[in-house]
Amino acid sequence: MNALERKIYNVIADYPWIRKSVVAIYQKLFSIIPGAVFEPIDNLKVIEGCFYGFHDKVPWSYDNKYLLAHRYDKKKSPIEAERLPIEIGFVKNDGSFQAIAYSNCWNWQQGSMLQWLGREGIFAFNNYTQHECIQIYNTSGDKIKEVNGHMGVAHPDGKRVLGFSFGRLSKATDEYGYQHFNAKHVEKNAPIEDGLWSIDIELDTRSLIVSLNELSERDTNESMTNAYHYVTHTTYNSCGDAYVFLHRWKSITGKLYSRLYIGDSLTNTLRYFPIYDTSHISWDGNDHLFIYGWLHKNNPSYLRLCAKTLLVTPVLLNIPNVDGHPQVNEGRFAVTDSYPDRSRIQSLYVCNLQSGDCYLLQKSKIPFKFRYARRCDFHPRWNRNGTKICFDSANTGVRSLCILEDFVHTDKRFKRM
Repeated sequence: MNALERKIYNVIADYPWIRKSVVAIYQKLFSIIPGAVFEPIDNLKVIEGCFYGFHDKVPWSYDNKYLLAHRYDKKKSPIEAERLPIEIGFVKNDGSFQAIAYSNCWNWQQGSMLQWLGREGIFAFNNYTQHECIQIYNTSGDKIKEVNGHMGVAHPDGKRVLGFSFGRLSKATDEYGYQHFNAKHVEKNAPIEDGLWSIDIELDTRSLIVSLNELSERDTNESMTNAYHYVTHTTYNSCGDAYVFLHRWKSITGKLYSRLYIGDSLTNTLRYFPIYDTSHISWDGNDHLFIYGWLHKNNPSYLRLCAKTLLVTPVLLNIPNVDGHPQVNEGRFAVTDSYPDRSRIQSLYVCNLQSGDCYLLQKSKIPFKFRYARRCDFHPRWNRNGTKICFDSANTGVRSLCILEDFVHTDKRFKRM
């Protein structure tokens, strides 16, 4: 955003129904103006009709042989496709898709929460049969187990997961909701019966870590009055001894607020970072977080958070200061993106977190139809050893899984082999 755009955005930020309309009209006007032609990135593999989902998980298996993905019928319109079950499977190194199962619970932003469960080639995703469930398969296509509930993130050991209500997300923000869910307690603003859950995969049991009612009563402020509360964006650090999640509430004016909590995996002791708001989260090693957030209202930036001291430090990067979806690799490098600008141009960057130097990898013009709940953020993700990056894109007019092959970096610069 330029200075004028930022001022206007800050004025309308508290009124979501106005903000969305203004942004849509503004982008529509600029999107019809012919822009620069961007050459596709070298060595980019594009698999149309497939996507992974969010940026907070690594979709590659621990041996980097399989890349988890969703596949939909690209011949159907998004409205038609999202009413149907989505195919679950993985992309092999040769680019072929291996179908394994289907899910009735998914969205365009996060898919079905498809993720690896431990290191032994087992993966899990959310589904709905006669009830909410987590289905578990191996790469041979064998169904291993079905567990009650819905998950947000699996512990690195694969024995437990953190869960929350996707029914509440369906009510509060449709882009993260599901087609099928348990509607119990969904209408309550802050129920004592729901919140953040710990689900034991082996025993198929769950326990409530903290209720929404309790979260709503912690250090309350005016925005929480008659607000609708929910939990989302759960993620573990790599060793699994800590986790974070967002406690979000939607005020009576429709504005969304977030509070970032960190929990101890052994005691489930919870603390929250004293910042104004948070949008997107990535662990940077076991003891730090790299996020996009707001230290104060109208003061957003990338931030580094210490999980032990709760110290928050701004990170200076030589890219436009716009909200992105980061994922950190090896504690030094982050891949992140931007939302479409006024001309619907979306950018992909790699950033050296030590020097602040950033490198533009890709620019793509995203068709205007990919907006709101059907938008296609890049949501970039590293493979396990930092030699590949995958991201979702719709620049061809079809939502696709894009894989940047043979990507290597040095301390001073980035290059493709």
